[in-house]
Parts: sequence; structure tokens; C-alpha cells
Amino acid sequence: GDETRITVDEQVFAPDEGLFRSSMQLLRGKVRALVGEYYSRPGASYQLETVTAVAGVRGTEFILSYDPALEVTRVVGIEGRVEVRNSRERIAQSVFVTAGELTEVDAERPPEAPRSLDETDRQRWFEGLDFVSTGNRGLAGADPLVAQQAVPAPDRAPAAQARGVG
Repeated sequence: GDETRITVDEQVFAPDEGLFRSSMQLLRGKVRALVGEYYSRPGASYQLETVTAVAGVRGTEFILSYDPALEVTRVVGIEGRVEVRNSRERIAQSVFVTAGELTEVDAERPPEAPRSLDETDRQRWFEGLDFVSTGNRGLAGADPLVAQQAVPAPDRAPAAQARGVG
């Protein structure tokens, strides 16, 4: 969505080794995640975290939003099942959000019990989200991972330059 800020903490996609891990932080805004079946395999992990919540999934689709002014995270299920808990370890209770349901999480409480959204509310959650298609005509069409081609090596500055040394 517009004005969204996200950081990628870890991204491992090594099918030959059976490794699939993604860990990201949503700093503000709204994202729609379409999580592939790779993440339904044993040992796979896909996690989106905000200041107030962690959404962990395996092969599903959902929307996550975080409002830093209110310090509230909202999770809407689109398909499959999303486990949501407070990001503070001392608040361990979690809930499962399924298609057409919404939960909210603030900093001091576990997630609310999921509630069903009517069709109008469901459609509002898609407003302002651009979906990158996995088809031939979309932003992802040229993506080597989507096209099942070899993925190029990361384009990163050498370690010394990254730290401002040298």
C-alpha cells in the first residue's frame, strides 16, 4: 500500500536444500502476502512482524496492516489460516485467522478473537494495494524466481563499504 515501510530481515529460498525462511518487519502501512506452498513444508518459516504482533503462516494469503500512531496491527485472512500473536513474548496467547476474518493486536493485549467481515469490509481491505501478478503480464513476469530461472547473486556493497570503512 501507499506509504508502506517494510524491512526484510531474512530471505532464504533454497529448494535443493529444503530451506525456505522469510522474516520481515512491517514498520507502517499495509501489505498483502501470498505465501506459497513451499512454506507448508516441515521446517519452513514465514513471519511478518510489527511492533505489536507477529503473523506466522504456511501456504496462505493474508493482509497485514500496522498503524504506528495507534500502535495497532490488523490481520485479515484471505485464504488458508494465519497464526497471530502479540510480539511481546510475555503475551503468548495466539489466535488463528481464516478467510474473511479480522483480528486486532495492540501492545498490551493478546490478539482479539477473530471476527467475520462482511463483503463490503473485505473489499475495503484490498483498496490501495497493488498486487504483483505471477502471470506473464505483471511486474513479476520478469522476476527470475517466478519464472523458475536461476536467481542472480545479491547486489550488495562489500562489507567494508557497508560499514562506512575504507
